[in-house]
Amino acid sequence: MKPDVTGLKTFKRYQVAVSELAKAFNTTTAGEGLEWIPTEWSSDLMQRVEVERRIASFFPRFTMPSKTYEWPIRGTKPTVYIKNEVQSTSPTSYRAGILATGKSTFTAKGVAGLIGFSDESDEDSIIPVLPTAKSELVSAFVDAEESALINGDDSGSHRDADVTDSDDIKNLFDGLRFIANAKSGEHDMNGAVTMAGLIAMLKLADQYAADPTKGFFTTSTKNWYTMMTMTEVKTIDLWGPQAAYMKGALTGVLGRPLFPTAFIANNLNASGVYDGITTDNTGLLYVYPDGFKIGERRAITLEVDKDIRSGLMYVVATQRYDFQSMVPSADINVVFMYDITA
Repeated sequence: MKPDVTGLKTFKRYQVAVSELAKAFNTTTAGEGLEWIPTEWSSDLMQRVEVERRIASFFPRFTMPSKTYEWPIRGTKPTVYIKNEVQSTSPTSYRAGILATGKSTFTAKGVAGLIGFSDESDEDSIIPVLPTAKSELVSAFVDAEESALINGDDSGSHRDADVTDSDDIKNLFDGLRFIANAKSGEHDMNGAVTMAGLIAMLKLADQYAADPTKGFFTTSTKNWYTMMTMTEVKTIDLWGPQAAYMKGALTGVLGRPLFPTAFIANNLNASGVYDGITTDNTGLLYVYPDGFKIGERRAITLEVDKDIRSGLMYVVATQRYDFQSMVPSADINVVFMYDITA
């Protein structure tokens, strides 16, 4: 018969030690470990997100104090008139100008990413599964954010015919392509990007393109390579040390940054949308980022859980945010160039 170990002095010391260890740190009690688990992950996640963000890094962000938040915006400036000299004790009042005002309404919308895997895979895999899941969620959230910022359309019937799922990230809010179309901020390039066409884009944006330090261009990777072959930018004699043929990249044009994105498609039609019929065109955006804001009700938050009944582990990332234009509706703070052969 095996001895009863519970009666041993060493077992009692073991019980005390385990009990004290449990009290010292756990993930369910506030002040005793609860705050450390999601916070540590989310902090590290946010650092990675900030590094990987591309287009989103240009836009101002703020923390929304409530689910719905109205941000006042300035409308047209009041008109100033000539005043007459006072010539009586009952002078005519000055002519009044109108101070036009407006607002942008932010409504936080939630997004989530989930990865599930078995505890055995985490133990047996050559590549650690948990850190890999975390890294993949970082990339997925960055990609989703950029896709929504460029291609978003929450009108209920997306302009691109390939967006059919109601929970597609492209339905989250109105993105840059949609806003450019709504503001009549589109320009037909008739097949190819030219320097004259780029200047026409800036002209369409008017005062929102006057300062070259406050705007950027972005286009599909395929068109980015094509733009390197434009006569004006490819050689040193015309473009200096930044010439595309010297650097192997075109990092800017007309004094503004230019960078590629995977989220301007190469299968658009000649009008700049996807219809599934004509699929050999792409596009290019000019954006004045200070004319927009991203409102966050919840920054990206990462949580880890395990279902001990099944041995499944879950990594979940969530975020609540919105994106809005911050200029009068008639002003063009984004321009989309379409009809560019991919």
